[in-house]
Amino acid sequence: MDWNNLICTWSDKIRSQSNQRFIETVIKKYPVELYLPENTNFEGSIHVKGLIRLEGKVNGKIYCPIAIIAEKALVTAEIEAHCLYIEGHFRGIARVSFLYLSKLGQCEGNIKTQCIFVEEGARMQSKVTIEKKDIPPQSELITPSENQ
Repeated sequence: MDWNNLICTWSDKIRSQSNQRFIETVIKKYPVELYLPENTNFEGSIHVKGLIRLEGKVNGKIYCPIAIIAEKALVTAEIEAHCLYIEGHFRGIARVSFLYLSKLGQCEGNIKTQCIFVEEGARMQSKVTIEKKDIPPQSELITPSENQ
């Protein structure tokens, strides 16, 4: 999958569409590789080559191209991803190319990103660093960084 084109598509869609339309036209096109349902508690590391959807409680490290933190999810983690979509509660460190915080979302921690979109009503208490650089290759997202 061409993750660079995906991010460009997401950025274009955000500029012109509402949140619901964005979800329907972009996120739903990509199959979920890992799904953690609402009553799931997970602690540890997740390394996935596709999209993950988190609805339960997660504590650990996540490496993937696309992560969705659903409305009732509580995620305390270090995340490396191309795209992070937050509807639930995220606390931790995120190194992502693209961050979307929905009006239902809460974000606390340190964020490094190239592009961020925060809907009105979202809650954010984070240090945000906007970086301009090339998007990391997918291989860097599914294995831990050397400098952690």
